[in-house]
Amino acid sequence: MKTLVYVAVAVLSFVSQTISAGAVTHVAIAGASHGCTAPASVDGTPYWRMPTIAEDEGASGIAQVKIDLTAAGDLAGATIFSSSGNPVLDQAALESARMTRFTSEVANCKHVGGSYLYQVEF
Repeated sequence: MKTLVYVAVAVLSFVSQTISAGAVTHVAIAGASHGCTAPASVDGTPYWRMPTIAEDEGASGIAQVKIDLTAAGDLAGATIFSSSGNPVLDQAALESARMTRFTSEVANCKHVGGSYLYQVEF
C-alpha cells in the first residue's frame, strides 16, 4: 500500500513520491512525472472541514484513511486506518477523503488503481 498523506494545512505526500500543498487552496506536484509514470494525486483542492463540535471542544488529532482508487481515479473505498482518537474527527477525515477528487497513478503509460493512506490533521 502506498501512502497519500494529507495534512489539512500543510503537506500531501506518498511514501516514495511527494505532493505539496501550501494552504488548502493550493496543490502542486513537487516531483515531476517521468515519461509515462506519474504518482496518484489530489485533483484540485482537497476537501477539508473542521467539525463545529470538535472546534468548540478544541479537539485536534491526525487520522489516516485507507483509500482505494480505481484506474479512473474514482474512490472505490475509504476506511479509517489509524484513528485520531476522536470519532468526530475520524468521521470528518472520512468525509474529506470521500469529497476530495483524485487522479490515479500512471505506470507504464497506463492509469492504474491502488491503495493509499490519506492523512488528515486537525
